[in-house]
This record gives sequence, structure tokens and C-alpha cells, in this order.
Amino acid sequence: MKLKFQKTEGGDIAAYILDDKEKLDFSYVKMIGALLDGQTLDCEFSEDMTPEEKEQIESLNKAIYNKIHTDENGNPRLF
Repeated sequence: MKLKFQKTEGGDIAAYILDDKEKLDFSYVKMIGALLDGQTLDCEFSEDMTPEEKEQIESLNKAIYNKIHTDENGNPRLF
């Protein structure tokens, strides 16, 4: 699943799902479903985002991915 993150006019960060170049509203349900189907999270960032913001988002995405794909001991889940 490809996610796009960009800053809004108010300075907040908005997330979208890119599906064949169509920009869809972000949905945690769709994201978790994609991860459970074995997809990875690929991120695209707008140019105005700082390296720190990008790092925080990547860290969060990695934590979500690992929570779904590893057990409580950090071992890969086999499902």
C-alpha cells in the first residue's frame, strides 16, 4: 500500500492512500487490511515536510507493521 503524506495549509500533516495514482482518503481499516494481506507500507512525502517529520512517520509505520507481522517475542508471524 502506498501512502502519501503532505502538509495542509494549517501546517498539519494529512495522509492519503495512493491507488493507481488516484488519491483516496486515508483509512486505518484499509491500511490494517492491506498489512494483514501481506502488503508493505510505502510512503511518499511532500517536499515541504522536514526530515524529522518523515522520520517520525516512518518510525510509526514500522511499529504498526511490526505489531502485525511479529509476535510478542519479535518473531515473524506465520499467517
